[in-house]
Amino acid sequence: MKILDQLRACLKDVPLGTRLKRQEIIDRMAAEYGANPNSILPSDYCYNMTNKGKTGNVNFFLHLEDGLYEYVGEHYVGMSIDDVLSRYKADFGHFWSEERYKWEAVKHYKEIWNIAAPDFGAMLANALSKAGNLLSGGMYYPYKMITLFAREDPETVRSMFQRLYDESRPLADRYTAFRASCDKCLAACRRNQEGRDKVLNHYQDLRAMSVYLSFEYPDTYFLYKYKMYTQFRDLIGFQEKKGRAKSEIWKLENYNRLCQDVLDMIQKDEILLQMQKDALDDSCWPDSACHLLTQTVIYAGSFMEPNRAPPPALPPGGGPDIPEKAVTDVAKNTILYGPPGTGKTYRTVSYAVAVIENKPLASVQAERYSDVLARYHEYKAAGLIEFTTFMRLTGPPLITLRPTVLSDRIQGVR
Repeated sequence: MKILDQLRACLKDVPLGTRLKRQEIIDRMAAEYGANPNSILPSDYCYNMTNKGKTGNVNFFLHLEDGLYEYVGEHYVGMSIDDVLSRYKADFGHFWSEERYKWEAVKHYKEIWNIAAPDFGAMLANALSKAGNLLSGGMYYPYKMITLFAREDPETVRSMFQRLYDESRPLADRYTAFRASCDKCLAACRRNQEGRDKVLNHYQDLRAMSVYLSFEYPDTYFLYKYKMYTQFRDLIGFQEKKGRAKSEIWKLENYNRLCQDVLDMIQKDEILLQMQKDALDDSCWPDSACHLLTQTVIYAGSFMEPNRAPPPALPPGGGPDIPEKAVTDVAKNTILYGPPGTGKTYRTVSYAVAVIENKPLASVQAERYSDVLARYHEYKAAGLIEFTTFMRLTGPPLITLRPTVLSDRIQGVR
Protein backbone atom coordinates (compact mmCIF):
# COMPACT_ATOMS: atom_id res chain seq x y z
CA MET A 1 0.00 0.00 0.00
CA LYS A 2 1.49 3.34 -1.05
CA ILE A 3 2.13 6.15 1.45
CA LEU A 4 -0.57 8.22 -0.26
CA ASP A 5 -3.17 5.47 0.16
CA GLN A 6 -2.13 4.90 3.78
CA LEU A 7 -2.50 8.60 4.53
CA ARG A 8 -5.89 8.77 2.80
CA ALA A 9 -7.12 5.78 4.85
CA CYS A 10 -5.80 7.24 8.11
CA LEU A 11 -7.65 10.51 7.51
CA LYS A 12 -10.99 9.19 6.25
CA ASP A 13 -12.72 9.58 9.64
CA VAL A 14 -10.98 12.82 10.67
CA PRO A 15 -13.41 15.80 10.71
CA LEU A 16 -12.57 18.62 8.33
CA GLY A 17 -10.90 21.50 10.12
CA THR A 18 -9.05 19.28 12.61
CA ARG A 19 -5.60 20.54 13.49
CA LEU A 20 -2.89 17.91 13.64
CA LYS A 21 0.74 18.08 14.65
CA ARG A 22 3.28 16.54 12.33
CA GLN A 23 4.15 13.89 14.88
CA GLU A 24 0.48 12.95 15.33
CA ILE A 25 0.17 12.22 11.61
CA ILE A 26 3.37 10.18 11.61
CA ASP A 27 2.31 8.21 14.72
CA ARG A 28 -1.11 7.35 13.22
CA MET A 29 0.41 5.94 10.05
CA ALA A 30 3.14 4.08 11.91
CA ALA A 31 0.59 2.54 14.29
CA GLU A 32 -1.90 1.47 11.62
CA TYR A 33 0.39 0.49 8.76
CA GLY A 34 3.88 0.23 10.23
CA ALA A 35 5.04 2.98 7.88
CA ASN A 36 8.62 4.16 8.13
CA PRO A 37 8.48 7.55 9.95
CA ASN A 38 11.23 8.93 7.71
CA SER A 39 9.07 8.36 4.63
CA ILE A 40 6.10 10.36 5.94
CA LEU A 41 6.27 14.05 5.03
CA PRO A 42 2.95 15.81 5.74
CA SER A 43 4.29 18.95 4.07
CA ASP A 44 4.26 17.04 0.75
CA TYR A 45 0.45 17.02 0.95
CA CYS A 46 -0.22 20.70 1.63
CA TYR A 47 -2.15 23.04 -0.63
CA ASN A 48 -0.04 26.02 0.42
CA MET A 49 3.46 24.53 0.34
CA THR A 50 5.80 23.41 -2.40
CA ASN A 51 8.65 21.09 -1.39
CA LYS A 52 11.62 20.20 -3.51
CA GLY A 53 11.18 16.68 -4.83
CA LYS A 54 7.42 16.71 -4.23
CA THR A 55 5.54 14.52 -6.69
CA GLY A 56 1.83 14.31 -7.44
CA ASN A 57 -1.00 16.80 -6.96
CA VAL A 58 -2.98 15.16 -4.15
CA ASN A 59 -3.24 17.30 -1.01
CA PHE A 60 -4.99 17.00 2.35
CA PHE A 61 -3.69 19.81 4.57
CA LEU A 62 -3.12 23.49 4.99
CA HIS A 63 0.23 24.27 6.59
CA LEU A 64 -0.42 26.59 9.56
CA GLU A 65 3.03 26.89 11.13
CA ASP A 66 6.08 24.75 11.70
CA GLY A 67 4.86 21.25 12.57
CA LEU A 68 1.13 22.13 12.58
CA TYR A 69 -1.42 21.33 9.87
CA GLU A 70 -5.16 21.69 9.32
CA TYR A 71 -6.94 18.80 7.63
CA VAL A 72 -9.18 20.24 4.89
CA GLY A 73 -9.71 17.15 2.76
CA GLU A 74 -8.76 15.99 -0.69
CA HIS A 75 -11.33 18.21 -2.42
CA TYR A 76 -10.54 21.50 -0.75
CA VAL A 77 -11.45 24.32 -3.11
CA GLY A 78 -10.49 27.34 -1.02
CA MET A 79 -11.01 30.74 -2.60
CA SER A 80 -9.29 32.75 -5.27
CA ILE A 81 -8.38 36.40 -4.89
CA ASP A 82 -11.09 37.14 -7.42
CA ASP A 83 -13.65 35.37 -5.20
CA VAL A 84 -12.57 37.53 -2.26
CA LEU A 85 -12.90 40.70 -4.33
CA SER A 86 -16.39 39.68 -5.41
CA ARG A 87 -17.51 39.19 -1.81
CA TYR A 88 -15.82 42.42 -0.78
CA LYS A 89 -17.63 44.42 -3.44
CA ALA A 90 -20.96 42.81 -2.57
CA ASP A 91 -20.65 44.18 0.97
CA PHE A 92 -18.54 47.23 0.20
CA GLY A 93 -20.68 49.65 2.22
CA HIS A 94 -20.21 47.64 5.40
CA PHE A 95 -16.47 47.21 4.98
CA TRP A 96 -15.96 50.87 4.16
CA SER A 97 -17.91 52.09 7.19
CA GLU A 98 -15.80 49.85 9.42
CA GLU A 99 -12.39 50.55 7.88
CA ARG A 100 -12.39 54.13 6.58
CA TYR A 101 -10.66 55.25 9.78
CA LYS A 102 -7.39 54.01 8.23
CA TRP A 103 -7.63 56.51 5.38
CA GLU A 104 -8.48 59.23 7.91
CA ALA A 105 -5.62 58.19 10.21
CA VAL A 106 -3.02 58.40 7.42
CA LYS A 107 -4.27 61.81 6.31
CA HIS A 108 -4.15 63.08 9.92
CA TYR A 109 -0.61 61.74 10.35
CA LYS A 110 0.54 63.46 7.15
CA GLU A 111 -0.90 66.77 8.32
CA ILE A 112 0.73 66.59 11.76
CA TRP A 113 4.04 64.72 11.39
CA ASN A 114 7.16 66.84 11.72
CA ILE A 115 10.36 65.04 12.65
CA ALA A 116 11.94 68.38 13.64
CA ALA A 117 9.09 69.45 15.94
CA PRO A 118 10.38 71.23 19.09
CA ASP A 119 8.01 69.19 21.26
CA PHE A 120 8.57 65.84 19.58
CA GLY A 121 6.68 63.83 22.21
CA ALA A 122 3.48 65.85 21.82
CA MET A 123 3.77 65.82 18.03
CA LEU A 124 4.22 62.03 17.92
CA ALA A 125 1.23 61.42 20.20
CA ASN A 126 -0.95 63.68 18.05
CA ALA A 127 0.23 62.29 14.70
CA LEU A 128 -0.56 58.71 15.70
CA SER A 129 -3.68 59.51 17.71
CA LYS A 130 -6.14 58.33 15.05
CA ALA A 131 -4.49 54.95 14.48
CA GLY A 132 -7.06 53.30 16.73
CA ASN A 133 -6.80 49.53 16.97
CA LEU A 134 -3.84 49.50 14.59
CA LEU A 135 -1.70 50.47 17.60
CA SER A 136 -3.82 49.51 20.59
CA GLY A 137 -6.37 47.03 21.88
CA GLY A 138 -6.70 43.82 23.85
CA MET A 139 -3.37 43.51 25.69
CA TYR A 140 -1.55 45.27 22.85
CA TYR A 141 -0.17 48.74 23.66
CA PRO A 142 2.44 49.99 21.15
CA TYR A 143 0.87 53.47 21.00
CA LYS A 144 0.91 53.82 24.77
CA MET A 145 4.52 52.70 25.05
CA ILE A 146 6.03 54.66 22.15
CA THR A 147 4.35 57.88 23.31
CA LEU A 148 5.60 57.21 26.86
CA PHE A 149 9.15 56.78 25.58
CA ALA A 150 8.84 59.96 23.50
CA ARG A 151 7.70 62.00 26.50
CA GLU A 152 10.53 60.78 28.70
CA ASP A 153 13.34 60.75 26.12
CA PRO A 154 12.16 62.64 23.02
CA GLU A 155 15.59 62.97 21.37
CA THR A 156 16.24 59.25 21.51
CA VAL A 157 12.84 58.44 20.00
CA ARG A 158 13.27 61.17 17.38
CA SER A 159 16.53 59.55 16.23
CA MET A 160 14.84 56.13 16.27
CA PHE A 161 12.23 57.30 13.78
CA GLN A 162 14.83 59.07 11.67
CA ARG A 163 16.68 55.77 11.28
CA LEU A 164 13.48 53.79 10.75
CA TYR A 165 12.41 56.11 7.92
CA ASP A 166 15.81 56.05 6.21
CA GLU A 167 14.98 54.16 3.01
CA SER A 168 18.64 53.88 2.05
CA ARG A 169 19.13 51.18 4.71
CA PRO A 170 17.85 47.56 4.52
CA LEU A 171 14.48 47.11 6.20
CA ALA A 172 15.68 44.23 8.37
CA ASP A 173 18.49 46.40 9.78
CA ARG A 174 16.10 49.25 10.52
CA TYR A 175 13.68 46.92 12.29
CA THR A 176 16.30 45.29 14.50
CA ALA A 177 17.81 48.70 15.36
CA PHE A 178 14.37 50.11 16.24
CA ARG A 179 13.63 47.10 18.47
CA ALA A 180 17.01 47.34 20.18
CA SER A 181 16.45 51.02 20.94
CA CYS A 182 13.01 50.23 22.34
CA ASP A 183 14.57 47.59 24.60
CA LYS A 184 16.86 50.29 26.02
CA CYS A 185 13.96 52.73 26.42
CA LEU A 186 11.98 50.08 28.28
CA ALA A 187 14.88 49.37 30.63
CA ALA A 188 15.27 53.11 31.35
CA CYS A 189 11.52 53.46 31.84
CA ARG A 190 11.55 50.73 34.49
CA ARG A 191 14.51 52.29 36.28
CA ASN A 192 13.23 55.85 36.29
CA GLN A 193 9.98 55.40 38.15
CA GLU A 194 8.95 53.21 41.03
CA GLY A 195 6.24 50.69 40.29
CA ARG A 196 7.19 50.15 36.66
CA ASP A 197 9.08 46.94 37.33
CA LYS A 198 6.10 44.96 36.03
CA VAL A 199 6.24 46.65 32.63
CA LEU A 200 7.80 43.88 30.58
CA ASN A 201 6.93 44.66 26.96
CA HIS A 202 7.25 47.66 24.68
CA TYR A 203 5.06 46.06 21.93
CA GLN A 204 7.12 47.55 19.09
CA ASP A 205 6.80 44.49 16.84
CA LEU A 206 6.46 43.98 13.08
CA ARG A 207 2.82 45.02 13.24
CA ALA A 208 3.62 48.35 14.93
CA MET A 209 6.56 49.01 12.61
CA SER A 210 4.32 48.40 9.59
CA VAL A 211 1.95 51.08 10.88
CA TYR A 212 4.72 53.66 11.26
CA LEU A 213 6.14 52.86 7.80
CA SER A 214 2.71 52.74 6.12
CA PHE A 215 1.79 56.11 7.59
CA GLU A 216 5.07 57.67 6.46
CA TYR A 217 5.23 55.88 3.08
CA PRO A 218 1.64 54.82 2.29
CA ASP A 219 2.48 54.14 -1.37
CA THR A 220 5.31 51.76 -0.44
CA TYR A 221 4.30 49.69 2.60
CA PHE A 222 1.25 47.70 3.72
CA LEU A 223 -0.33 47.51 7.17
CA TYR A 224 0.51 44.10 8.64
CA LYS A 225 -1.00 41.78 11.23
CA TYR A 226 0.23 38.22 11.57
CA LYS A 227 -3.12 36.51 12.23
CA MET A 228 -4.76 38.39 9.36
CA TYR A 229 -1.93 37.37 7.05
CA THR A 230 -1.95 33.67 7.95
CA GLN A 231 -5.73 33.35 7.72
CA PHE A 232 -5.80 34.96 4.29
CA ARG A 233 -2.72 32.99 3.20
CA ASP A 234 -4.50 29.75 4.03
CA LEU A 235 -7.77 30.90 2.48
CA ILE A 236 -6.27 31.38 -0.99
CA GLY A 237 -3.49 28.76 -0.72
CA PHE A 238 -0.66 31.28 -0.95
CA GLN A 239 2.73 29.57 -0.92
CA GLU A 240 5.38 31.10 1.31
CA LYS A 241 9.05 31.19 0.52
CA LYS A 242 11.04 29.77 3.39
CA GLY A 243 14.80 29.71 3.16
CA ARG A 244 17.10 27.99 5.58
CA ALA A 245 18.25 31.25 7.09
CA LYS A 246 15.21 33.35 7.96
CA SER A 247 15.66 37.08 8.30
CA GLU A 248 14.15 39.07 11.13
CA ILE A 249 11.38 40.18 8.80
CA TRP A 250 10.77 37.05 6.70
CA LYS A 251 7.08 37.05 7.68
CA LEU A 252 6.73 40.61 6.46
CA GLU A 253 8.59 39.78 3.25
CA ASN A 254 6.14 36.97 2.48
CA TYR A 255 3.21 39.18 3.41
CA ASN A 256 4.41 41.87 1.01
CA ARG A 257 4.51 39.28 -1.78
CA LEU A 258 0.93 38.32 -0.95
CA CYS A 259 -0.13 41.98 -0.93
CA GLN A 260 1.40 42.49 -4.35
CA ASP A 261 -0.63 39.57 -5.74
CA VAL A 262 -3.84 41.08 -4.34
CA LEU A 263 -2.89 44.58 -5.52
CA ASP A 264 -2.34 43.29 -9.06
CA MET A 265 -5.92 41.97 -9.09
CA ILE A 266 -7.36 45.15 -7.57
CA GLN A 267 -5.73 47.33 -10.21
CA LYS A 268 -7.54 45.33 -12.90
CA ASP A 269 -10.93 45.70 -11.21
CA GLU A 270 -12.42 48.90 -12.62
CA ILE A 271 -15.63 48.55 -10.64
CA LEU A 272 -13.92 48.22 -7.27
CA LEU A 273 -11.60 51.12 -8.07
CA GLN A 274 -14.59 53.30 -8.94
CA MET A 275 -16.46 52.25 -5.78
CA GLN A 276 -13.43 53.18 -3.70
CA LYS A 277 -12.96 56.48 -5.49
CA ASP A 278 -16.62 57.40 -4.94
CA ALA A 279 -16.34 56.64 -1.22
CA LEU A 280 -13.39 58.95 -0.54
CA ASP A 281 -13.89 62.48 0.73
CA ASP A 282 -11.67 65.33 1.92
CA SER A 283 -11.05 63.67 5.29
CA CYS A 284 -9.40 60.64 3.64
CA TRP A 285 -5.93 59.98 2.31
CA PRO A 286 -6.33 59.50 -1.49
CA ASP A 287 -4.45 56.17 -1.48
CA SER A 288 -3.51 56.48 -5.15
CA ALA A 289 -1.37 53.33 -4.94
CA CYS A 290 -4.29 51.36 -3.40
CA HIS A 291 -2.14 50.01 -0.56
CA LEU A 292 -4.72 50.77 2.12
CA LEU A 293 -7.41 49.20 -0.05
CA THR A 294 -5.23 46.11 -0.56
CA GLN A 295 -4.73 45.60 3.17
CA THR A 296 -8.43 46.15 3.85
CA VAL A 297 -9.41 43.51 1.27
CA ILE A 298 -6.99 41.07 2.91
CA TYR A 299 -8.38 41.93 6.35
CA ALA A 300 -11.95 41.36 5.16
CA GLY A 301 -10.94 38.15 3.41
CA SER A 302 -9.31 36.79 6.54
CA PHE A 303 -12.80 36.39 8.03
CA MET A 304 -14.35 34.72 4.98
CA GLU A 305 -15.18 31.03 5.03
CA PRO A 306 -13.57 28.97 2.26
CA ASN A 307 -15.32 26.41 0.09
CA ARG A 308 -14.51 23.03 1.62
CA ALA A 309 -16.27 20.82 -0.89
CA PRO A 310 -16.25 20.50 -4.68
CA PRO A 311 -18.66 22.83 -6.44
CA PRO A 312 -21.94 21.17 -7.53
CA ALA A 313 -21.92 19.71 -11.02
CA LEU A 314 -23.52 21.81 -13.73
CA PRO A 315 -26.64 20.43 -15.43
CA PRO A 316 -26.38 18.94 -18.95
CA GLY A 317 -25.31 21.68 -21.33
CA GLY A 318 -22.72 23.13 -18.96
CA GLY A 319 -24.60 26.23 -17.82
CA PRO A 320 -27.25 27.39 -15.36
CA ASP A 321 -30.50 25.44 -15.51
CA ILE A 322 -32.66 28.13 -17.12
CA PRO A 323 -35.78 27.39 -19.20
CA GLU A 324 -35.26 27.94 -22.92
CA LYS A 325 -38.01 30.58 -23.03
CA ALA A 326 -36.84 32.46 -19.96
CA VAL A 327 -37.38 36.20 -20.18
CA THR A 328 -35.52 38.74 -18.12
CA ASP A 329 -37.47 40.30 -15.28
CA VAL A 330 -35.35 43.48 -15.28
CA ALA A 331 -37.70 46.30 -16.22
CA LYS A 332 -36.83 49.17 -18.53
CA ASN A 333 -35.53 52.32 -16.87
CA THR A 334 -34.56 50.43 -13.71
CA ILE A 335 -32.94 52.76 -11.17
CA LEU A 336 -30.63 51.54 -8.40
CA TYR A 337 -30.43 54.21 -5.73
CA GLY A 338 -28.59 54.66 -2.43
CA PRO A 339 -25.73 56.60 -0.85
CA PRO A 340 -22.15 56.29 -2.17
CA GLY A 341 -20.35 53.03 -1.48
CA THR A 342 -23.41 50.76 -1.12
CA GLY A 343 -22.78 48.63 -4.22
CA LYS A 344 -24.90 50.23 -6.95
CA THR A 345 -22.13 50.10 -9.56
CA TYR A 346 -21.24 46.56 -8.52
CA ARG A 347 -24.81 45.31 -9.01
CA THR A 348 -25.31 46.91 -12.42
CA VAL A 349 -23.10 44.19 -13.91
CA SER A 350 -25.66 41.47 -13.13
CA TYR A 351 -28.55 43.65 -14.32
CA ALA A 352 -26.85 44.41 -17.65
CA VAL A 353 -25.95 40.77 -18.34
CA ALA A 354 -29.48 39.60 -17.42
CA VAL A 355 -30.96 42.04 -19.93
CA ILE A 356 -28.59 41.13 -22.77
CA GLU A 357 -28.87 37.37 -22.20
CA ASN A 358 -32.63 37.58 -21.62
CA LYS A 359 -32.40 35.74 -18.30
CA PRO A 360 -34.07 36.19 -14.91
CA LEU A 361 -31.94 38.43 -12.71
CA ALA A 362 -31.83 35.84 -9.91
CA SER A 363 -30.27 33.23 -12.19
CA VAL A 364 -27.46 35.60 -13.19
CA GLN A 365 -26.85 36.69 -9.59
CA ALA A 366 -26.57 33.01 -8.60
CA GLU A 367 -23.56 32.59 -10.87
CA ARG A 368 -19.99 33.26 -9.85
CA TYR A 369 -19.55 37.02 -10.08
CA SER A 370 -16.20 36.82 -11.88
CA ASP A 371 -17.84 34.79 -14.69
CA VAL A 372 -20.64 37.34 -15.05
CA LEU A 373 -18.12 40.19 -15.00
CA ALA A 374 -16.09 38.57 -17.79
CA ARG A 375 -19.20 38.41 -20.02
CA TYR A 376 -20.05 41.99 -19.05
CA HIS A 377 -16.67 43.18 -20.36
CA GLU A 378 -17.18 41.18 -23.58
CA TYR A 379 -20.56 42.83 -24.17
CA LYS A 380 -19.12 46.22 -23.33
CA ALA A 381 -16.29 45.73 -25.84
CA ALA A 382 -18.88 44.72 -28.45
CA GLY A 383 -20.75 47.98 -27.92
CA LEU A 384 -23.78 46.42 -26.21
CA ILE A 385 -23.16 48.20 -22.91
CA GLU A 386 -22.30 51.83 -22.31
CA PHE A 387 -21.21 52.89 -18.82
CA THR A 388 -21.65 56.59 -18.15
CA THR A 389 -20.93 58.60 -14.99
CA PHE A 390 -23.13 61.63 -14.33
CA MET A 391 -21.60 64.36 -12.21
CA ARG A 392 -23.85 66.18 -9.76
CA LEU A 393 -24.22 69.88 -10.64
CA THR A 394 -23.57 72.53 -8.03
CA GLY A 395 -24.85 75.42 -10.18
CA PRO A 396 -28.37 76.44 -11.20
CA PRO A 397 -31.00 73.77 -11.96
CA LEU A 398 -31.22 72.22 -15.41
CA ILE A 399 -33.58 73.81 -17.92
CA THR A 400 -35.28 71.31 -20.22
CA LEU A 401 -35.95 72.43 -23.79
CA ARG A 402 -38.77 70.73 -25.66
CA PRO A 403 -39.95 71.64 -29.17
CA THR A 404 -43.57 72.52 -29.86
CA VAL A 405 -44.57 70.66 -33.03
CA LEU A 406 -47.55 71.66 -35.18
CA SER A 407 -48.04 69.41 -38.17
CA ASP A 408 -44.57 68.93 -39.69
CA ARG A 409 -43.08 72.24 -38.58
CA ILE A 410 -41.37 73.24 -35.33
CA GLN A 411 -43.05 76.41 -34.13
CA GLY A 412 -40.89 77.15 -31.14
CA VAL A 413 -39.19 75.89 -28.03
CA ARG A 414 -40.47 75.85 -24.49
